Amino acid sequence: MPKNPLVLYDMDEDSPPSKRSFLSKNDNIDVPVKDESDATKELNRVRDELFLAMQNQEKMKRKIYELEKNAIHINFEKKAATTEAAIMEMKCESFEGEKEKDFEKIKREYEALISKERKEKEKIVLESSKKERQLISKISKTLIQKLKAETQLENAQNAVINYQTIIDKVQQQFDEEKTQNEEKHQQEILCFKSSLTAVRKEMQRFKDIELEKQRHQMLNELSGIKREFLHRLKEAQKNEKVERKNYQAFKNKIHQKLAVAETLLKQKEAEVEKLKKQIGDLMEENRKQKQKWQQCSGTQCLTNKISHFEGSEQSGSSSTLFYPMPSPLPTPIEICKLFTLNLFLK
Repeated sequence: MPKNPLVLYDMDEDSPPSKRSFLSKNDNIDVPVKDESDATKELNRVRDELFLAMQNQEKMKRKIYELEKNAIHINFEKKAATTEAAIMEMKCESFEGEKEKDFEKIKREYEALISKERKEKEKIVLESSKKERQLISKISKTLIQKLKAETQLENAQNAVINYQTIIDKVQQQFDEEKTQNEEKHQQEILCFKSSLTAVRKEMQRFKDIELEKQRHQMLNELSGIKREFLHRLKEAQKNEKVERKNYQAFKNKIHQKLAVAETLLKQKEAEVEKLKKQIGDLMEENRKQKQKWQQCSGTQCLTNKISHFEGSEQSGSSSTLFYPMPSPLPTPIEICKLFTLNLFLK
């Protein structure tokens, strides 16, 4: 007996084929199945664009972090400049300390000079007293000799008077020399004091000039650092504005793409739901056909139907009723494939 082309497998065989088609091309039920390759490609493309958008967002975050790092570096340079200014002030203080040491040295020299002058004065006074004592001793000896010589008493008295006059003259001369020396030393001291005052003024003027020069230099350096800092700050602010503007534009573009992707996803979900509904209808129809097939009592009913169909096919009659074989149930492997496809489309 020839096999019916509408039967998917031979009923006389003990075991059916290992793999069956869920929707066979020989079935009378034509259910269109849409190819999902284009939708899958579009979905993958949208996912790739989302991944690239996330990468670009991470790059923007890195750029913002680098800008913040540059701002911290500029603050560090500013602190370094402040430290250099403090070092310059310390150098100025050390310079003042050296000047104070020089002044103390000059003061010690001046005190040594005064001490030396005082010693010289004391030496002159001691020498004058010694000469006076020697002179007085000599006069005393002479007077004693004159007193011893009675014959020359008057001459001795005259000599004593003369010697007394000489002593008065010597004392007067000594007093005059002493006064002159004191005045001379006093003038020298005044001259030295005026010289010391002039030296102090010159040192103070030199110190003021040096401090003013260092202050101007430090101000110039600080002005240069300030200008450089302001320039870098303006550049950083400008770059930050540009980066924020670009980031906002890129963010808007990503939001637009996300809206389009959500629309596409909703469409795909609607199509998937439609396919699920069609699959459910097909499974329900398959179940009904299986029930009808199971209701046929015995093999004779099936044989009569097949013979009746063959006779109608040979006679070419179109009015003969035809009962197609029910579609086989899907295998567990095919059910797993359909479930995996649904998960992927979700």
